[in-house]
Amino acid sequence: MDGTTITGHDAVKAYFEKERQMLDEHGSSITFEVFRVNLEAKTLRELQGEMLTTIRVDGTFVSGTDTVEAVKKKVRPLLAEASQSEQAGARAGLNIGDADRITLFFSGRPMQDKKLFYADHFMMLPVWVQIVLHSCELAAVKELTDKLRHASRE
Repeated sequence: MDGTTITGHDAVKAYFEKERQMLDEHGSSITFEVFRVNLEAKTLRELQGEMLTTIRVDGTFVSGTDTVEAVKKKVRPLLAEASQSEQAGARAGLNIGDADRITLFFSGRPMQDKKLFYADHFMMLPVWVQIVLHSCELAAVKELTDKLRHASRE
C-alpha cells in the first residue's frame, strides 16, 4: 500500500479485498517456512539464519482438533522428505535428526504445543508459519535471543 490510512467501511472493504487476492493467489494453504537456529550467532539476524525451504500444504492438512504438537508430528516426515528432494530447493542444514526439535512460530511468537493450531491462534488461510529447527531446549534459544537483543542495544 502507499501508507495512506483508511478508516471505517472503506478500511474493511480494502482488508477483505486484500484477503480475497491472497486466497485467489495461494488458495486455502499453509506455507511452512523452514529455518535452523544458529547457536553460534553474533547477531539476531544470524540467529534465525537463511530460509532452508518452504513446504506448502492444503489447509485440510491440519484438522480443527489438531494441537500444535500434532501438527509438528505431521510436519516432521515432510521435513525429512524435503531434505531428500533437490526440487524443494532444500539447503544445507535441512537434514532433520531424531534429536532435532521443532518450534512453530506464528505472528512472531512461538506456538505452544498444547494449544489448538487453528482455534487458539488468529489465522486465516492462506497462512505462513515458520518452522524453526533446533538441537537444544527452546529455553536456550530464548536465552540467546535475549542476550543478542541486549547486545544490539548497547
